[in-house]
Amino acid sequence: MENEFYLDPHSLDEEWLKQPEFAAKYAKLQADATRSLDLAKNELKLVEATLAEGMRLNPADYNIKKVSEAAISSSIPKQAIYQDANKAVIDAKHELAVLQAAMMAIEHRKKALENLVTLHMADYYSSPREPKTRTDTMSSNKLTRQRSVRERNG
Repeated sequence: MENEFYLDPHSLDEEWLKQPEFAAKYAKLQADATRSLDLAKNELKLVEATLAEGMRLNPADYNIKKVSEAAISSSIPKQAIYQDANKAVIDAKHELAVLQAAMMAIEHRKKALENLVTLHMADYYSSPREPKTRTDTMSSNKLTRQRSVRERNG
């Protein structure tokens, strides 16, 4: 994924053409990750409800001596099926966080493109020129005046 964020400052036109497609790709991945997280959360709730129901019906199967909400609540996280469902939620949250970071990086990439174009428009990448000095400007103005005088007289 890191190489996708590289900007070639000498191909700004191509980079700008890729930017919308790039952003759309990651927006879809982020939406898919959000969906996966929602599905994992729903699965976790279902597992929790199923375990709670089973514990109420058959407390001995879960080593619960006295059925109470506190006993059920503390026994649910100990069950392997709950731990698997909870891990799926944690993994989905991680995937979503990574894609949210990618979307932020895409915004930074866009801003970098804008700044590179601004630098390009300001001739940042042009070849170096010797700066004009005040005496060069004055000499140039003097020559222009002398030419004008000669043209009028001659």
